[in-house]
Amino acid sequence: MSTDDEDFAAMFAESERDKPRGGKRPRVTLSPTIVTRLSDGKPAAALSTPGGDNQDQALTQILIAALDFNMNAQNAIEAPRFQTRHLVSSFDNHAWNIGDLMLDEFVYGEVSRISPEAPTPVLAVTRESKVIGGAGNVARGVAALGARCLFVAVMGEDGASQELDRAFREDWPSIETHILRDLSRPTTRKVRFVSEHHSTHLLRADWEVAAPVSAEMERSLIDTATSLLGRADAVVLSDYAKGVLSPRLIRAVIDAAKAGGKPVIVDPKRHDFGIYHGATLITPNRKELADATRRTVASGDDIAAAAHDLCGQIGSDAVLVTRSEEGMTLFAQGSTWSIPAVAREVFDVSGAGDTVIAVLGAALGAGAELREAVTLANRAGSIVVGKLGTATVSYAELFE
Repeated sequence: MSTDDEDFAAMFAESERDKPRGGKRPRVTLSPTIVTRLSDGKPAAALSTPGGDNQDQALTQILIAALDFNMNAQNAIEAPRFQTRHLVSSFDNHAWNIGDLMLDEFVYGEVSRISPEAPTPVLAVTRESKVIGGAGNVARGVAALGARCLFVAVMGEDGASQELDRAFREDWPSIETHILRDLSRPTTRKVRFVSEHHSTHLLRADWEVAAPVSAEMERSLIDTATSLLGRADAVVLSDYAKGVLSPRLIRAVIDAAKAGGKPVIVDPKRHDFGIYHGATLITPNRKELADATRRTVASGDDIAAAAHDLCGQIGSDAVLVTRSEEGMTLFAQGSTWSIPAVAREVFDVSGAGDTVIAVLGAALGAGAELREAVTLANRAGSIVVGKLGTATVSYAELFE
C-alpha cells in the first residue's frame, strides 16, 4: 500500500473508538439551535447525538463550512450544500489533465488456505477487472462528474495499451484523449490481488519503466499540451514520477496556464517541489510536506508553518495537506482552514487521491472558491473509498 493509500485509508476509515456498544455509529443530528453567531462574528454550531432530524455527518460539516463562508444562518440551514450545487450545477467546463497513464487490474478471490509450497496465501480467483488508472483515473474522475476532460499522456504499444484504447473508446468516450505512443517503453500496468471477503490487498505486481521520456517525446508532449490549454478552464498535473512530467514540460505547462489565467492543480510525487513553482494549488500529504520543507509536521501549527514555507518556496497560491484521520488542511493567503475527515467504512483506497484532485480540478474550473472545492473533494474522497477497485464519484453521488 502506498503512502497516499495509507493516508486516505486513515482519513476515511470508520473510527472504532467512536462506535458505541453494538457497533453502530451514532448519527450526527442538527438541533433546532444549531446555528449561532458569536460576538466576534465567527459562526458556531451546536451538534447533538440522536434525537430530532437525523443528518449525515458529512452534511453537518458542510453546513459548518457554509457558515465559515459568511452565509447567513437561515440560508445555511436551507441550503446546507452552501449553494455550491448551484454554482457547479452541470460542471459544464473543460478540465485539462496530463500525467502518467497506467492500466489498473484487480484479481479478486477468496483465501482459505496457505500454499504447501511456500508460506503464502492461496487466492482462489473469482473475478477480474481492468480499468484506466494513474492520471487516467483523474480523467475518469473529471468525466464522471459531467465535466469535459482533455487528457494528454503517453503509453506503449502492447496488450495493456490495447486495453486502455478499448476502455477510453467504449467506456469513457467523453474523455478527449491525446495519447502519444512510445515504442521504447511498456505501458505502465499494475495488478492487485485482493481478498474480496476481507477487502485486503495481498500483493501488487507492477510492469513499468520509471524513467524520463526521450527528448523527442518530451517536445511532442509540450507541443500537444500547450496547444490544448486555450480550451481548458483548469489544469491538473498528475505526477506519478514515471517519466511523463519532466521538469521542462511542467514548466512549460504552468507558465502557459498562468499566462492564460487558468488555475493549475498539482498532485506531487517529487522530493523537489521547486519544479512546480507557480502552481495555483499543490496537494501533498503530511509526509510529502515534511520531506519537501524538511520540517516536523506533528501538530496543526507545524503543518501551518510548513505549508506557509512551501507557499513561499514555490510561489503557490495555496497548499492543501491531507492529514490522515484528521482530515485536510488548506493554507491560503496567510491563513489556515481545516476540514475534518468524513468517517466511512473503507473497502478500497485505490485511486482515492485521484478522485480528490479530479474534483478539485472540476470545481475550480467551474468557478468554485478554494474552500468550496476542498469541501467537495473531501466528500468525494469519503465516497470513493467505500467502493471496490479504482472507482469514481458521480455528480449525483457528490450532491445527493
